[in-house]
Amino acid sequence: MKKELIKISIPIFFTVTLSMLASTVDTLMLSRYSDLAASAVGNANQLIFLVYMFMQTFGIGSSIIFAQYYGAKKYKALNSYMNTSIIIMFTMGILLSIIINVFAENLLYFINAPKENMMYSLQFMRIIGSGFMMIALYEILSIIMNSQSKTFYPMIVNIIFNVLNIIGNWTVLYGPLKKYNFGVAGVAISTTTSRVITLIMLIYIFKKVFKFKFDYKLGTKNMMLKSIKIFKLSWTSVIHILTYNVLQVLITSVVNLIGLVALTSKIYVQSVTMYSFIFAIALARGAGIIVGQSIGAKQIDKARKIGNFAIVISIIFSASISIMLWIFSDQLIQIFTHDKNIIYLSKKIFFINIFLEIGRAKNIVANEILKAAGDVISPLRATMFIVWLFIIPVTFIYSKFESKTLVVIWIIMTLDEVLRGIWVLVAWKKGKWINNRV
Repeated sequence: MKKELIKISIPIFFTVTLSMLASTVDTLMLSRYSDLAASAVGNANQLIFLVYMFMQTFGIGSSIIFAQYYGAKKYKALNSYMNTSIIIMFTMGILLSIIINVFAENLLYFINAPKENMMYSLQFMRIIGSGFMMIALYEILSIIMNSQSKTFYPMIVNIIFNVLNIIGNWTVLYGPLKKYNFGVAGVAISTTTSRVITLIMLIYIFKKVFKFKFDYKLGTKNMMLKSIKIFKLSWTSVIHILTYNVLQVLITSVVNLIGLVALTSKIYVQSVTMYSFIFAIALARGAGIIVGQSIGAKQIDKARKIGNFAIVISIIFSASISIMLWIFSDQLIQIFTHDKNIIYLSKKIFFINIFLEIGRAKNIVANEILKAAGDVISPLRATMFIVWLFIIPVTFIYSKFESKTLVVIWIIMTLDEVLRGIWVLVAWKKGKWINNRV
């Protein structure tokens, strides 16, 4: 049972890591080309990431149904929902492509993007945005494969995507096409072309492995009822993502008020720590797949044991990595800067971050397994009561203080993760999710 979790989670770990690396690679390679171009892509990626997260929220509802129906061996209903989800996600991708192309400039003004790199940001957003239907299709096919424990295939395709993307970026920035000065547009075309090639590969694998034939009539049959069922399981995730972004905007605005040293320290620390919870995400998704399948098959004891094991292992792993990052924090920050003030402040933040990551690991895994079990309300309650009624008001009040420090901000962020982690862990232990089959 534990081996099954590790077997499923390892490919997810590499898939998540590679997904994070895609935007990092674009920014890193462009930074050698032009700082202006790199910052422009950074701004564009903020908005693209939000759209991607919106797609994933719909995918959460679909993945719960896929996993539970697969576990219950309801293959006919599963096939019907697969077809419906593909139609909805592809349509959503087209609509988001239109929105991003029409309103790209307005969105960039909204986040106060600098005028001097606005042209680069628009180029990148519109080219990447034109391919959102491909990203949507890629996402839903990966979700279907993962829900049936076929996590290996999305991992391999993601590796190929990153290799193609790096080769494409090098070709337009430093290779044979350098003389044409494609710059940001070339990187966006490289990323989109890599996505087209790997999407074709994923479709081929999907049809070959699953013997799947797309059926438009089956997908549109009772489409409204099926869509409502999916969105019922997805809407709480939309609120969660909205809440997360409101909190992050508020925290960033407070850090900006503190000063440049605090802001720079925050950016550098998060550049390192963002990779410390990847294993927790992988374990959470792997456990979610098994929990969903187990509940569909009415194997409640197996679901409970897998969930408990994933929570414990994710906490141990996140705590270990965070302690290592704190021990070597001076050396890590010196990769970015030799400013003694930033190094000194960052070391304090790395120490507090140990407790933040323990809370985050618990939070990520418990959230995922509760949703996989069909309990989408408990994570929502944690978000509403802790974030909206406590963390956001406390952060807002603290922003009015004359003397502010990054240390206090990190303690507030830690409280958020720890308290929500305790809430969802208690909800999991209570076991009300047992009767939540979809």
